[in-house]
Amino acid sequence: MENEIWKDIPGYEGKYQASALGRIKSLERTVHSSNQYSPFDFTSKVRTLQPGKRDKCGHLAVVLNDPRKSFGVHQLVMLAFAGEPPSGFYVLHNNGDPADNRLSNLRYDT
Repeated sequence: MENEIWKDIPGYEGKYQASALGRIKSLERTVHSSNQYSPFDFTSKVRTLQPGKRDKCGHLAVVLNDPRKSFGVHQLVMLAFAGEPPSGFYVLHNNGDPADNRLSNLRYDT
């Protein structure tokens, strides 16, 4: 069994982390928000995000906030553990399964 190592996702430090087992979690933090009556703060608890299907190929995606954007889980795992891809490179799955986002199954390649 692989160790579950967590690392901050670049651009979302202190908010979200990716694990070597291919999971994404939201960290506990104070969130500033507002409604039609007034601004308010609330504490967002630690939770593992549930990915949804991103595309017809079966890649999984999550939505991160502040700024709000959808990302492929495989891209976030590689970004957290390997950094930005070299120009012209993409995240590929070694075993061909687009839902298997373990770090050991991912690589940058053309």
